[in-house]
Amino acid sequence: GGTVPVVVDFWSGSGHWGFGLGALYRHARIVLVGKNEAAVAKARQRRESSRLHNVESRACGLEEFHEPFDVGMAVHACGPLSDLVHLKCLQHRAAYVLCPCCVGKIQNWPPPPARSNLDAQLASNVDTEETRLATSPDRAEPTAPDAALCTEAEMDSDRCVCSPPPPVQSDRELDTDDGRRRMLAEMDAANWRTVDPNAIRALTYPRSELFRRSLSKPDYNLLTRYGDFGEWDFDSDDAKLRRLCKSYVETDRNTAALEQGYTAFLLQMTPKECTPKCDIIFGYPTGSGCFPSKLSSGEPC
Repeated sequence: GGTVPVVVDFWSGSGHWGFGLGALYRHARIVLVGKNEAAVAKARQRRESSRLHNVESRACGLEEFHEPFDVGMAVHACGPLSDLVHLKCLQHRAAYVLCPCCVGKIQNWPPPPARSNLDAQLASNVDTEETRLATSPDRAEPTAPDAALCTEAEMDSDRCVCSPPPPVQSDRELDTDDGRRRMLAEMDAANWRTVDPNAIRALTYPRSELFRRSLSKPDYNLLTRYGDFGEWDFDSDDAKLRRLCKSYVETDRNTAALEQGYTAFLLQMTPKECTPKCDIIFGYPTGSGCFPSKLSSGEPC
């Protein structure tokens, strides 16, 4: 990453996390990456008002960022967006610190092509043949919960597939299930149009060879559906089961890194009740010594 550690906050929004890092690690260079023009402009205003000149912004997408870096991070990047950041870090042999969310959206990967007909877009969000097979009566599986929606705070940035929200016809339209589904379909279609086709081809599920040998894609889809939640429920049997499913999804991501010579960990925020989406995956190239000691000491990686 050069003479100082370089930390990149992908889909950073206006820099809620990046500026905190910039204040804690004055010796490090913090780069905020995102396509949301309003958020980028706000981040640049924050840079001047805070005088944290070690923080800078890039108005670009993930696939357009080609600079070397030491640590990549993303907080609540929706579903496959966390995996795209993860892949970027692995390709650059950089450490990663990710707090994923909305893993249920993984079952819709790869994203459908942009279509002018919204009804066709809605139809593409219906369960695929694989998912229908996975949840058929022959398997005696209960119906999995719907995917958890992003919070308003998460919609503030372009790291969420529910952002930015498109205009709606009326508040009354949002009060109906169909209106809400149509709005979410528009959001997803608008965001996925910005994803690089090469990234789409590179990302497959399950992520790791170990999980691919153990789970079929329909079974993996079911795992992501059960692991998707946004409720402030930490103690019920159902909550524990759903959190276990999500931990398997995060373990698959870490295992993909292990298979490429990384050391990886699955952690939780403290206190865990700070958010329902509190899992953190963290990894770095084994033997690199780049993270965390050199980042905290100010040594170049």
